[in-house]
Amino acid sequence: MNPIDFGPTRLRRGATLRIHDGEGRSVAVFNGLVWITQEGDPRDVFIASGQSFTIDRPGLVLVDAMNDTDLIVLAPGAPAATDGRAARADASGLRLAA
Repeated sequence: MNPIDFGPTRLRRGATLRIHDGEGRSVAVFNGLVWITQEGDPRDVFIASGQSFTIDRPGLVLVDAMNDTDLIVLAPGAPAATDGRAARADASGLRLAA
C-alpha cells in the first residue's frame, strides 16, 4: 500500500481541501497553517508547520488554509513526521517526537 494518499499539496490562503471518510489518515503540514473540522466533532483543530493530525472519525473533514500551506495526506498507519523525526501517537493525533 502506498503510504501517501495525496500530496504533497499546496493550498492557497482561503482554499479548502475536502476529505471524505478519511478516518485514520493523517494531515501533515510542512509549511503554513490549517484549520481542520470534522463532521460531528465540536473541536476546532489548528495545525502549523511541523505538526500533524490524525483524522479520528468517519465523515467529511474540511482542511482550510489560513495562509499559503504545503501539506500531505498520509494513509492510515503511515508515519506523519514532517521533519525527519519519528512520530508518536497521543490523544490529539500524531505529534512530532523530540
